[in-house]
Amino acid sequence: MGQTLLHRLGCTLKRCLTDFMRPVEPSGTPAPDPAFPVHWVTSHLGAGPAPHARAHLKALSAQGIQCILNLCDELTELANIEREAGFEVYHLPIIDEEAPELEALDKALEWVDEALFLGKHVYVHCRHGIGRTGTVLNAYLLRKGLGHQLAARTLKRLRSQPANYDQWRTVRRYGRQNTPLTVCEPSLEFGKTVDLAPFITSYLALETQVETALDSLPPFPRCGRDHSQCCRSPVSLTLIEALVLSSRINTLIPATERSEIIRRAVDASRRERNARKGLAGDYCLSAADTLCPLNTESAAPQEDAPAQHGHDAEQHDHDAELSAAPQEAHPNGAVCSDLCMLYTYRPLKCRLFGLGETQSAALWQEQLVEPLKELSAQVFLALSGNLPEADPLRFSLPDVLSGKYVQTVFQKMLCAKDVCCTPLSSADSAE
Repeated sequence: MGQTLLHRLGCTLKRCLTDFMRPVEPSGTPAPDPAFPVHWVTSHLGAGPAPHARAHLKALSAQGIQCILNLCDELTELANIEREAGFEVYHLPIIDEEAPELEALDKALEWVDEALFLGKHVYVHCRHGIGRTGTVLNAYLLRKGLGHQLAARTLKRLRSQPANYDQWRTVRRYGRQNTPLTVCEPSLEFGKTVDLAPFITSYLALETQVETALDSLPPFPRCGRDHSQCCRSPVSLTLIEALVLSSRINTLIPATERSEIIRRAVDASRRERNARKGLAGDYCLSAADTLCPLNTESAAPQEDAPAQHGHDAEQHDHDAELSAAPQEAHPNGAVCSDLCMLYTYRPLKCRLFGLGETQSAALWQEQLVEPLKELSAQVFLALSGNLPEADPLRFSLPDVLSGKYVQTVFQKMLCAKDVCCTPLSSADSAE
């Protein structure tokens, strides 16, 4: 009972912002751009030829593409150009007219699966968008349990098809590893049981309200843009804040950088717990002698950690190798500043830092405390079907960034269902 509920709640939390289409003619896809139209397999998975002009990259962005699976072996610089234009790119080089190795194919499709699960739009291409693209798409449909007949029917309206014996043989071999689903109807969508959109919309309205209030005040140095003093300050988040921030990490930060943020967040959580030794109150990054994991400076080498890459060129907004025209914005919008990787979407507490203790406390108490408490309670009720405890859930920023906060949410939901009320042990929380 507990494991089943745990799995269901976990799926709900992860999928609450995700929407996919079944393997039929997709609807609700972005309007096609005549300069370089995307051929949609589902509302989030598209295919076509390789972009070979700056206008093509702009057209892909205009049609909502955020991630690109590049299969070109012959266009060696294209993957880097796509990254520099702001896309998250996985490069699986396949020689023209040939097929990928099954292990490499499976890793690429895992990347596609993750991107689609997070609600991103993915574009798959080789040079002409036919043989290699069709091979990978066919394998992906088999991976989702469609079987050969349904996969062929799904791709029938596209140019993307395996073009020779080697490519068809690879598809057949991959199909033997991923047999069709028989227990339920195969689908390319991940089920969504709870709609959190109304609560998230209300939270975004709070963000706008705070920014409007701050803009009306005399200018002051902003956290994460003008200084990093706040990046050692204690920050704890309510449930609605944690859900929105973790979703933004998943959808706005490329996979390689996201893995590094999680690693730093786990390390920060460990340092915080060792520093506090059971003391009550918010986790304190300064006591742990560490920076917020979203701060680019936190990627610098630590005493007990190897050097790691900071916020790399994937977040920069230039594609000069295709054209000398002016730079374009990242497809996801303004995501980072020099200091904070999610400056535009930083937590509310971070936005108030530096305002002055009296003004900050007044704004927090008068405009934010009760709405955040109410929204979090509504989210908990929607997810668990039960009212939350009197004291609202709060999570440290590193625990939210690492995903560890979900354990606490699970425990509270299970307790609300009278399944289990055993608290996490200190050993568990130190993992």
